[in-house]
Amino acid sequence: MATIAIIASASAASAQAARGFDGFYVGAHGSYGKVDNTGSADVEGALGGIHAGYNYVNGSLLVGGEADYDWSDVSYSLNDPLGGLGGKLSIDLNYVATVRGRLGWVYQSALFYATAGYAWSEVEVALSIPGLGRDSASVDLEGPVAGGGVEYKFSNAISGRLEGLHYWGGNDDIGEGEDLETNVIRAGLTYHLP
Repeated sequence: MATIAIIASASAASAQAARGFDGFYVGAHGSYGKVDNTGSADVEGALGGIHAGYNYVNGSLLVGGEADYDWSDVSYSLNDPLGGLGGKLSIDLNYVATVRGRLGWVYQSALFYATAGYAWSEVEVALSIPGLGRDSASVDLEGPVAGGGVEYKFSNAISGRLEGLHYWGGNDDIGEGEDLETNVIRAGLTYHLP
């Protein structure tokens, strides 16, 4: 009887933890991002943003949807880009936003999940030459995003997460095969609404 009681108690605790991920949530996160296919240029930096979503839990299976928005400090600059004329070339990733689905498995207070969806971002390119002035242009990029992560409930209302995401961002004006691929490592805190 004692063994049955222990198993029943463990099952109840697991079910309670799974239900703890159920419902609406909001949170904030910080990230580090690096653009891959830029040759020798180091286009990298910090991002920070907010996320919100909804989870549905059935047993240990979690299905959900999430949207997020990140302000970005990912940038690159090059002095004297034309050789001998001076000036500066700068490339800045202004923001990244995604809408993604999540599929995961809940074990006790932990959630292990995969995620995929669609992303939008804006890149600003500026060139300044002494005596000639400054010119800039913004390019909107969009494409798929996918990744995975782990989330842990510290309490009924608060969880922490660590996830990795890979973005494929393209634009018809840039040309086929010129997509910018970006890797992001993200950590965040989430508040689960009662």
